[in-house]
Amino acid sequence: MHEAFISAYGCNYLERDEYEFVELPAVIRGRNEGYVTLGIVTVDLHSSGEHWGTFFLTPEGDLDQGEKSLPESDRKYLRENFAPYDYWYTPIMEGKRL
Repeated sequence: MHEAFISAYGCNYLERDEYEFVELPAVIRGRNEGYVTLGIVTVDLHSSGEHWGTFFLTPEGDLDQGEKSLPESDRKYLRENFAPYDYWYTPIMEGKRL
């Protein structure tokens, strides 16, 4: 996914004012259960890097945490395995890892 990011943005480094919202590849870990998955995190670079949403890439499929029409079974899967969660971006922004 990191290579796809570089292909899309043409770099491994983003300056804060260069883009408004970006989709960043991330590693996600559920704090309670410790499950790890890959995901895509939406971040507002015009703010302080505020997190706006997460797509979880799981064995259950690609799950958009903020999707209003997400079936209850998928919501339950996310709650049981990843709520709450930590995430780490793979690109670099203004000299620090996101």
